Amino acid sequence: QTIVKELGNTDDLYIMGPGETRKLFERAIQNDSKLKCKVVENEPADSISQNQMREKVRLIFNHNRS
Repeated sequence: QTIVKELGNTDDLYIMGPGETRKLFERAIQNDSKLKCKVVENEPADSISQNQMREKVRLIFNHNRS
């Protein structure tokens, strides 16, 4: 809940992380009627490098702007 409150005026959100945590986080976002952000992707990322993470974010957000 603390993290959800910090999202503020975020437009798009890309969630990646381990198992149930990311699913619970997305559910918390969807259940907060004050938030207007859209989850553009929610995918597992248990063991990826920093470079792989950057590339995934770049691909998701560049694709969504087209």
